[in-house]
Amino acid sequence: MAAMATALSASLPHLPPRRLPSSPAASVSLAPRGLRRREAPPRLAAVASASEVLDSTNGAVPAPASPAPSGQQQYGREYFPLAAVVGQDAIKTSLLLGAIDREVGGIAISGKRGTAKTVMARGLHAMLPPIEVVVGSIANADPNIPEEWEDHLADQVQYDADGNVKSEIVKAPFVQIPLGVTEDRLIGSVDVEQSVRSGTTVFQPGLLAEAHRGVLYVDEINLLDDGISNLLLNVLTEGVNIVEREGISFRHPCKPLLIATYNPEEGSVREHLLDRIAINLSADLPLSFDDRVAAVNIATQFQESSKDVFKMVEEETEVAKTQIILAREYLKDVAISTEQLKYLVMEAIRGGCQVS
Repeated sequence: MAAMATALSASLPHLPPRRLPSSPAASVSLAPRGLRRREAPPRLAAVASASEVLDSTNGAVPAPASPAPSGQQQYGREYFPLAAVVGQDAIKTSLLLGAIDREVGGIAISGKRGTAKTVMARGLHAMLPPIEVVVGSIANADPNIPEEWEDHLADQVQYDADGNVKSEIVKAPFVQIPLGVTEDRLIGSVDVEQSVRSGTTVFQPGLLAEAHRGVLYVDEINLLDDGISNLLLNVLTEGVNIVEREGISFRHPCKPLLIATYNPEEGSVREHLLDRIAINLSADLPLSFDDRVAAVNIATQFQESSKDVFKMVEEETEVAKTQIILAREYLKDVAISTEQLKYLVMEAIRGGCQVS
């Protein structure tokens, strides 16, 4: 898989190495010349430029966020843009590959504290295009793929005047699995309160339902309970979560992009877990003196004025967003020839990759 990722990265979008200026007046490097803006299909353009994007919620129809009054600052933590991260080019390329194809097999990033593992995961999420979901779906169901809808959704779906399934545009979800998560919270369980009210067993979706078609982030996966980590990877491998317990039987799709991080100093990850994650990279690569200065400089600038940093990397960030949308469409028509397959196998052998 590592060889395949290496081969694909040459033709898929990537962020150039970041060399940030020491002052706002200095020039800013743009995306590589090989990346060209192309006209997006009308439907994709409509999704990408939707003026009203809703936050994805778990089990409830999302409501539009209330805009802040004109001139009033919006409070809350802002994400650090992925394009502003200094170095870590292999990790950034892998994250973009995962953004294009969520079924790439997951990405595991090891590294000590302060190596921007979480920063890069959240920075990637901010670049993901919004998704179209069926109104009332508890698992971000795609209106164009009815065969992957959760149980009972087909009986509850709403239609507009033209007979089309009602849908809405929401932000791609970002769901973080806490270390102390319970099995019920992860996969879902019986909603006792609603069941008592309705007189029938009501399913309460878990974190896996909310993460479908988005990012599922596991920080410190090496400290996650063994039973939970096994259950999590089993569901992600199957692509569907089947809950049969306490008088309920329910299934829903679960195909998020898995991003797992861990600090080797706090304990290693079991080998059989890493074997089930396709891309494993380390963030503990040495930085040159100039890169260290650039990293401190951009971090300081972001604390003082995040808007200036966003403006610095706006061009390459927008190019990468467009390329993700286009690459998802192109991927549907990609077919690997025998010669390309031979090349990938040879690269895997040369790299000492094991076959499982």
